[in-house]
Amino acid sequence: MVWGTGGAPGRSTVALNLAVEQALLGQRVSLVDADSYGASLASMLGLLDETAGLVRLCRLVEAGTFQAQADSAASARVDIAGASLHFTSGLPRPERWAELSAQAVKRALLALAETHDEVVVDVAAPIGRDDELALDSFAPQRNDAAVAALEAADRVFVVGRADAVGLPRLIRLCEEVVQRPGRPPVVVINQLRAQASGPRPEQALRVAWRRFGPITLMPRVYLPWDPVAADASLLQGSALAEAAPRSPLRLAIRDWVAAQQAESDTQSHAGGAASAPSGIPYPTPAAHATEGLTTG
Repeated sequence: MVWGTGGAPGRSTVALNLAVEQALLGQRVSLVDADSYGASLASMLGLLDETAGLVRLCRLVEAGTFQAQADSAASARVDIAGASLHFTSGLPRPERWAELSAQAVKRALLALAETHDEVVVDVAAPIGRDDELALDSFAPQRNDAAVAALEAADRVFVVGRADAVGLPRLIRLCEEVVQRPGRPPVVVINQLRAQASGPRPEQALRVAWRRFGPITLMPRVYLPWDPVAADASLLQGSALAEAAPRSPLRLAIRDWVAAQQAESDTQSHAGGAASAPSGIPYPTPAAHATEGLTTG
């Protein structure tokens, strides 16, 4: 589950490119847009945003007619940079949120997980519940899709912006997350740049987090501000791996996914014991920029 703060921290960009990089490593990947406030993945992929794929997927699962590998009105195969994704679009209009119940979404995600190595779910920021509606256990909730994804997720990535507005929002969100049961999420700092955080942005953010943030959720992933690559990706309706393969942002996400894969392989060889995320060092944005220059 790719979650995060409000204010456009880049949740959908992270989710899309995370899924593509996993697929490029040979994983069977399903990408699901479960943002019930502003679904955007279909537009980012250059697809017509007219079908509520997630709603159709939930109906197929409930009816017992769901076939994970089949292209349908609920989902389709998307080919990017030599990799293939199973993609389920979100709501074309946010007012259709009531068509997504928590139980239906959770069953749909678990059905996808049975036939895919990775299911990447992009959700909206809010997960609060309406106390008045909660008295009726059958009444749909505005944030059911995000809550269902949170309950079903094996891993949660919390994305926030690296600036004076985004960082306090991320810290407040993480203070709430730390009180929830389950495996702690991985905190992802996006749009890292010296203009917003000082000449040594990663070091400055670490110092600020130690002072104000929950120390158990120290950010582990830092993604650089790369508007040129992001714009090229949107313009082409594709992922960074195809639109800007040597960009610092793409290289950062690629190496992050490779580190995750190495960690998973290590745990599998050790007997599959579950543990908190290890301290795998992710390359800094400066290192990615250098790599892009030397190999390009």
